[in-house]
Amino acid sequence: MRSSPTQFTTTTASGLTSAATGVTPNDAATALDADTGANNLQNFPVIARVTTSGGQTTIDWTLDSLPSRSFQIEFFSGGCDGSGHGEGETYLGSTRVITGADGHADGSTLVATTATGAMVTASATSGVLVLNSGGYGLSFRPDSTSEFSACFKA
Repeated sequence: MRSSPTQFTTTTASGLTSAATGVTPNDAATALDADTGANNLQNFPVIARVTTSGGQTTIDWTLDSLPSRSFQIEFFSGGCDGSGHGEGETYLGSTRVITGADGHADGSTLVATTATGAMVTASATSGVLVLNSGGYGLSFRPDSTSEFSACFKA
């Protein structure tokens, strides 16, 4: 989890984008996110479902990217831009995952309670896990961050 979450908002374009022309589509799952460019054109997560029940919100998601890589998936609520992708106004939570040899990861992540009808989005940041000084614990060293995913209504 982030200790001081960042808020991303704009009024004219996507809150996080790798291209001046708007959102860059994800690569096909079989392509193993092989393209290059700003932030390595990191694929964004795809939100499959958002459920709020009993005061808890769960987000089901998938990510197809580089094989056997560490990622931090972050979730936000808030507005959507003209492309239908999120703005990242309110930080909801995060999870870390390592993709398989096929570059695929999926999960179901419990986040901060979100109102039914709120728009939810996600981003994926690739990185490496490094041993902390003194040899105790691991830290995540970020590398490339995706654009925000398409919005999904809670």
